[in-house]
Amino acid sequence: MSIEGRPTTGPFEKTKGWLDWFDGPSKPRFALPEGAVDAHCHVFGPGAEFPYAATRKYTPCDASKLELFALRDRLGFSRNVIVQATCHGDDNSAMVDACLASGGRARGAATVKRSVTDEELKRLNEAGVRGVRFNFVKRLVDFTPRDELMEIAGRIAADEYRHYKLFYDTLKKQDEPDLPFWRKLLVAAGRVGESDDDELAYAFYCANVKPEEEAAKPYRRRRYAKLSAAAGMRIYRRHHIQKLVQMVAKAVGANPHGKLARAAGSLLWRLIRVRAGFAAEIAPA
Repeated sequence: MSIEGRPTTGPFEKTKGWLDWFDGPSKPRFALPEGAVDAHCHVFGPGAEFPYAATRKYTPCDASKLELFALRDRLGFSRNVIVQATCHGDDNSAMVDACLASGGRARGAATVKRSVTDEELKRLNEAGVRGVRFNFVKRLVDFTPRDELMEIAGRIAADEYRHYKLFYDTLKKQDEPDLPFWRKLLVAAGRVGESDDDELAYAFYCANVKPEEEAAKPYRRRRYAKLSAAAGMRIYRRHHIQKLVQMVAKAVGANPHGKLARAAGSLLWRLIRVRAGFAAEIAPA
């Protein structure tokens, strides 16, 4: 158990220099939209109840489901997507416990290995898990062979899960040559374009369709992508879009504060406003 700062219960010692969570965050000055979702959050332990994995790369202070729900309410979120923390390995007990205790206000993303049984996948699904996390960040997890990931993905695709997400630690790949400017631009544009994939659409679906309504209101990507866009694009402001363009420019090696970046920001802002109006018109149909 840690002596300084917030405790790590059980037979665990908190990682030196760990930054404890803050229990007095200020409340936002603006009200979040109804149905807003904290789309990526974790629970840590408590270690005495949900032991940390022997293979973990770090040991955090405890951060329980009750503390997560208190933060959710203070910030004004309606629901959570609770992602399995790497310090718990493939033991999803803490995350599942939080989902079950949320009163239908949380969904989960689990970590599983090749050895996971069909019964366990079914149990996770029934508890509210709707995705599996594949993590490639070397400082957080050990290497997992590609064939194992593909096997897991195939089993999930054939089961009741609707999507999964890959995280690539691409900056750690030192054996790849530097890409030409136009290829970097395509990669960056593709990354921005991922906002049209299932992630936001399904997050909107989870936030607005109650579990008991899922049979009558099945998930349809195009419809819920339009609904998500109609709700989200009204929140964007011009400085948000300019920041996005600056990040893309920096990633491809261009001047993020140059004339080209400013012009691209202005053009993208106009396109966003047009699309927001278009989405608002067609979403209810």
